[in-house]
Amino acid sequence: MDKINFLLLDVDPIIHGAKKTIGKSAPIVGNAMGKNPGSELLYTLFCYAAIFFVAYWILIRPQKKRQKELFDRQSKLKAGDNIITSAGFHGKIIEVNEKTVLVEFGLNKGIRIPVDKNHILDFGEDTYENSAAE
Repeated sequence: MDKINFLLLDVDPIIHGAKKTIGKSAPIVGNAMGKNPGSELLYTLFCYAAIFFVAYWILIRPQKKRQKELFDRQSKLKAGDNIITSAGFHGKIIEVNEKTVLVEFGLNKGIRIPVDKNHILDFGEDTYENSAAE
């Protein structure tokens, strides 16, 4: 019985052309799909690279473009521009400094607050003056 088991199992697969036989089953070469394991690694890397590039073009690139446009508009602020802050306040710029702007809020034109340029998210219409006219 020991001689039969010894003959059915290849002890050294390198000598026999990388074929592994177990019992009376067919020889197994490479992996279950019959491909070279190196090509499977390349396929996996290609899939990850494709997913990264799709995510970059769909998510990251448009966000960077919007951020650059916002930064450009923030650097070109001038007195008289209507803005919307990150807190949702609508106001009109009275004075522009290097890092801040003096913004006038409210309908009575009496509330002036310095706002950091980074907190200006949108450049709105003359919204609060139009609501006062109605």
